[in-house]
Amino acid sequence: KVAATGAVAIPTSHLTSYRPEIEKNGGKYTVKESENGVTVKDLEGKLSTDRYNCNQCHVPLTNATLDVKNNFTPDFRNDTGKSKSNLNENIGEGVK
Repeated sequence: KVAATGAVAIPTSHLTSYRPEIEKNGGKYTVKESENGVTVKDLEGKLSTDRYNCNQCHVPLTNATLDVKNNFTPDFRNDTGKSKSNLNENIGEGVK
């Protein structure tokens, strides 16, 4: 289906969970401490349940005629951003 529509394959960021782990301490639930303040868990090729609502971030592909011109221009930090996500590499950027 990816080849037929020209869509980009699912990136590794969608195969990763960024939700914090919860632990129970003395009857209270707390967020488990993480090394850099960000929780990153590789789901070993399984799609994260955080990513099931695709249309929340992505527009469905269609051949419809638009009445309004699309003026969106992507601005990537580097050329690899055009074809893949590097979210997993820089998720902790700016986090204490």
